[in-house]
Amino acid sequence: MIKHFFITVGVIICLFAMPVTGHAQVIHEVRYGDSLTKISQQYKVAAREITRLNGLARNARLVLGQALLLPGSTYIVQPGDSLWEIAKRHSLTEEVLMKSNHLKNAVLVPGQKLQIPRPPKTTLWTGPFLIPKNKNFNEWILNYYQKTISSVFIFEYRPDYEGNLQAEPNVQQDNHAKLAWKKNKPPYATITNLSPKGFDPDLTHRLMSTDKLHRF
Repeated sequence: MIKHFFITVGVIICLFAMPVTGHAQVIHEVRYGDSLTKISQQYKVAAREITRLNGLARNARLVLGQALLLPGSTYIVQPGDSLWEIAKRHSLTEEVLMKSNHLKNAVLVPGQKLQIPRPPKTTLWTGPFLIPKNKNFNEWILNYYQKTISSVFIFEYRPDYEGNLQAEPNVQQDNHAKLAWKKNKPPYATITNLSPKGFDPDLTHRLMSTDKLHRF
């Protein structure tokens, strides 16, 4: 039934919106007392630009520890920041950050400006869930995200206690797999342990602990 699918078990990052393009490489971690207005004034960036880049409503309330993407390449040191923390947050080493800012030591002062070097371009593999509905919807969604996804994960297939897989009705009826292959977006079968009562840990335990059941 599923020989045309790749099978995977894992956590998939779902894509719900097209990525925002633009030169933005600074990550600001929300601290106590921060607000969109305060951050926009500190970085001299319009609040609406910050909300646009981060997919937030204009009246969104910020949460402590929340990471905000900011345009430009200048990071402003916050109270309690360390060079190690800033470097790690931006996927850099302390040595690279020090060299880029001509620092002789790791001592930082609140309000100090640091230049965050642009990271090299990398190729990302992305795979969102696809919940089939009908032919028109399936084709539209694959066309819409064609340039931003590498594959799709068909939601969903449910195993029973004997290891038999049963596809959801829409999965059985639609042509989503052929469409995905046609657009060079390999489809993966998403196998879940959902039951009428919710997630079933006993089912997962049986399938994973019984050798003949978890071999596909």
